[in-house]
Order: sequence, then C-alpha cells, then structure tokens
Amino acid sequence: MSTIMDLGKLRFYWAGDYNAATVYESNDIVRYGGNIYVWIYGLKQSGIVPTNTTYWAKMVEGFSFDGVYDANTTYQAGDGVSHGGRVYVAVQTTQGNTPPNSTYWSVFADGIQYEAAYNNATGYQKNDVVTYGPQVYIAKQDTTGNLPTDTVYWDKFVEGISASAVYNAGTAYVPGNLVAYGGNIYQAIANTTGNLPTDTANWSLFVPSINPRGPWATSTAYEPNDLVVYGGKTFRALLAHASGTFETDQAAGNWEQFTGGIDWKGTYAAGGTFYKVGDVFLYDVSSYIVTTAFTSTNFAGDAANYEQLAVGANIANVTGQNGKFLSTDGTITLWADIPPATEQTWTIKTANYTAAVHDRVFANTSGGAWTLTLPASPTIGQWVQVVDVSSSWATNNLTVARNGSTMMGGTTDLIANVSNSSFYLVYSDATYGWRIV
Repeated sequence: MSTIMDLGKLRFYWAGDYNAATVYESNDIVRYGGNIYVWIYGLKQSGIVPTNTTYWAKMVEGFSFDGVYDANTTYQAGDGVSHGGRVYVAVQTTQGNTPPNSTYWSVFADGIQYEAAYNNATGYQKNDVVTYGPQVYIAKQDTTGNLPTDTVYWDKFVEGISASAVYNAGTAYVPGNLVAYGGNIYQAIANTTGNLPTDTANWSLFVPSINPRGPWATSTAYEPNDLVVYGGKTFRALLAHASGTFETDQAAGNWEQFTGGIDWKGTYAAGGTFYKVGDVFLYDVSSYIVTTAFTSTNFAGDAANYEQLAVGANIANVTGQNGKFLSTDGTITLWADIPPATEQTWTIKTANYTAAVHDRVFANTSGGAWTLTLPASPTIGQWVQVVDVSSSWATNNLTVARNGSTMMGGTTDLIANVSNSSFYLVYSDATYGWRIV
C-alpha cells in the first residue's frame, strides 16, 4: 500500500511582517522586530505574537535599528535603538521602558554622544559628552543638575585650558580657566567666584612673571610679583596688600629686595626730611648713603643712620694741572695721572689676588671675604681700579692690602664694606701713599 503525502506543506511560506489580525498556519514565516519566526503550532490561529514559543520558533536571529529611542514607540524583540551614546536591542516587546532597563533591553554596542555645552537643566545619560569651560566631561550615569566637576556623575574626558584675561572678582570661573593676576598667570582648579588667584584651594600658578609698577606709593593695592622702586632699589611684592608705609609693609613680609641701587637726594636737608635706605646725599664736600630710614634732625645727630660713601675735598684754591685728575682724602689734594687711553682689560677675581699697576678688578666676594694686594714699589700716579661686581662687600668684606706702602697716609689696610661701591686707588708718594679717588 502506498502513502500519499502533500508535498506542498513541506515548503515554507513567507508571510511578510507579522500582523496580529492574520491567521497563521504551519510553516508560515514572518518578520517580527528584526528576527524571522516560523509557525510551529498544529492549528491555525491569529493574534499570537512571534515571541510566544508555543506557537512560533525563532528561525533567524536579526537586528532592526530604529534610530534614537522614543518613549512613545512600541519596540519588538530585536529592535535596536541609540540612547546616551550606546546602542540597545530589545529583548521583548516594550513601550516606555527607557534603556538601560535590563528587563527589556540588552546593550548591543558601547559609544559616546556629544551633547555640546553643559546645561544645568538638561537630563544627561551615561556616556553623554559635554563641554564645561575649556574641559570635556563624560557622564558616568544618568544625571540632571549635577555639575561636570561632580566626580560621582562625571569623569574628565579631555583636559583643556581657556584664557579669561585679567582676574575679575565678579566672574564665575570653572576649572581650566586662565587669568592674569599680579604679573602671574593662574589656572582655576575648581568652580570659584570671588576667590583671589592666590587661593590655592581654587587656583594653581600656571606661569610666574613680574609686573613693573614704577615708584612705590602709599594707599595702593599691590599684588604678588609687582615690582616697585623705593630708595634706589627694586622690590618684589610677596603678598597682596594695600600699602601703608613701606618700612611697615616690608617688616610685615610684603616685600623682598629684587635689585640693589642708590637714589641721589642732593644736599642734606636738616629738620624733617625723610630719607630711605639707599638714599645718597651730599654734606659739605662728601657723599653719604642711608643705611636706616630716618627723618632728619641734624647731620651729627643722624649719624647712626648713614655712612660715608665717597670722600670729597674743597678744591676752590687748588690750581689744576694739564692732563691730571684730582685725588683727595678730605685733608689734602693732589693731581694724579689720568688712566691711559688704552685701558686695561677688566678681570673678575673671586679669591686672594695681587694686582698689577693699572689693573681693573671686578672683585666678587659672594663666596666669602678675601684680600686684594696692591702692587709693590709703586710710583706716583700709578693706579688700580676696583668694583664690587657681586653687590656683596657689605656681607663679605674685601680687604685691600697696602703691600708696604701707606694707605691714606696711615698704616692700616683698607676694608671695603659698602656694597655696590667702586673706586680708584692712586699712588701719591711715600708719605701719603695710596689715595682713594
């Protein structure tokens, strides 16, 4: 006996996209949410979704990308959406269940999504990328109203900087902003308004610099690294402050000396004239330098506040000599030879040294005191020139040894203890010896 088979029912029948109103029977094939399903139930029926495994079998695993997630759209298993920089695929039919709800969605691909400048009112999803100031941040989780500097919700994605001109106390700064303040450039390291760039909790020094401000003035706001001139010297501000008196401000640690110098004040004025450290004045025929600031009373009474800088002489009745220059110690005067037109080469010395006739010596005592010995057996008019090249004679004295000759008519070596000084020593004769010019 032979058996009759309906060969037509062994074939699959493509029925297109699933429709709940359609009656399906064995071997009908439909597309549903990016997957392909085949009807396996023995009886015909409608309204059974393909995810029901009693009636349907998944035939081909598929994927249908439906763009950006929309809470109002119904998604079937296999539908793909983008949300918060990621791609998700639905694992069952769903509407209104926002990814990454793992009951309805599976992560298909990680990614990021650029959302432009941060807005406090915007809801951000994980992996959203925003700019905040000059920095770029990426969301670690869904968040609204939490600043990108909040490390619970955000990570720094790209480091950046942004110049914001001169510091303004009324401006809100964010990390990465650069400002100029007191000659320096500072970088904000936190959200800050009204905190000076010297506040290390909110700012870091980015580029140190200096800011020349001219002569020091009272009732003036100074900032770190401002430079001022006072008493012939240059000073650098260490702290922000409003100036009172310079001496008081310096004692409070607001200033440090930046460069040395002197300030010529002309003839000494008695009775109420204020003199600063470094001021130089003339009294009689000699000049003096102020070592301690003071208000003048009289020359003799103020003697503790200054020291002699250069000795002078009254030359009103001294007849000149052609081709000579005048040397004096305040007691006698004499005419000596002018240094030769072809001058000796300057030389720097840092330790004990015996000078030759017409030597020109830069005497550096920054490493410690030492002795410069004058030439032996000099003749009238011979000379040696000496300069404090390191501004250190006051700290480390330079001894100028006579080497058998007299010094200013005496038998005592010369001690050079005034910083930034320079002088000629000219030999006169055996009686008066070397004279300071």
